[in-house]
Amino acid sequence: MDLGGTRRHYLLAVAMVIVLVTVIVYLLQPMPPEEAPPPLSQPEPLTGEFLTWQEVDQLFPRNAYADVVDYETGLTFRVQRRAGSYHADVQPLTAEDTAVMKKIYSGKWAWTRRSVLVVLDSGRVVAASMNGMPHGSGAIKDNKFNGHFCIHFRDSITHGSRSRDTAHQVMIWKAAGVLKEQLGLLKPEEVFDVAMAALAQRDYRILREVTCGGQQEQVLQGMADITWVKPQSLQKLDEQHFSAQVQLLRRGSTRTQAHTLRIEIVASPEHWCVSAASLLPLIEP
Repeated sequence: MDLGGTRRHYLLAVAMVIVLVTVIVYLLQPMPPEEAPPPLSQPEPLTGEFLTWQEVDQLFPRNAYADVVDYETGLTFRVQRRAGSYHADVQPLTAEDTAVMKKIYSGKWAWTRRSVLVVLDSGRVVAASMNGMPHGSGAIKDNKFNGHFCIHFRDSITHGSRSRDTAHQVMIWKAAGVLKEQLGLLKPEEVFDVAMAALAQRDYRILREVTCGGQQEQVLQGMADITWVKPQSLQKLDEQHFSAQVQLLRRGSTRTQAHTLRIEIVASPEHWCVSAASLLPLIEP
């Protein structure tokens, strides 16, 4: 008997069995999950078309409907345009829509301007600015909104003064994503008006963009204590310096304060900006 050959056949058979078992075990194991795809990049903030009031007046006629999206919070409510010749006079459609709008204003109606996106039923999204104060007449029943409110668009004007409202226009720039571009077109004294509008509306994004210097954070933090501010006059001293008379009202007070400021306007790479140090007297007790 050839014991050597028998042993070789035996070892070969054992090896084949081991290989077969290994293959079977491998096949019976669950497949590892596929590697997850890389996360998508964060989407750019949604902005609206920078359309003029003349264009919007045609796209959003009286009695038409639209959704209003608050730029900062994303809260959305539905409105109907009822009137308005120089801007849109609109009303929340239902009591639920009114509740959402009031939530945007922290539960208290106010004239404060806010950047919004107006989503027309055609699907177009337009940059706009709204105020949050019911006034005048209202014709929609059971919406729990006593009157109407205003939505301004690019180059629209008020019905009273027949002039453009700086705060509304700046909010529209933000909603359209053209704030820096529009600031770059302004003269130094016009940039000061924007800074005052940002203070009055307590808009941190705009005030941060339109001011500069080491005291900027101090001004931003103190802005919350100012409930009303209005420039009374602006006198040019030289190309970059102005004397400004400003009135303001502080939180918790019923007495207005008058301030005389020496405003310095600084050239930045993109546009003029107000030196934050010039505004410190407004936030100091």
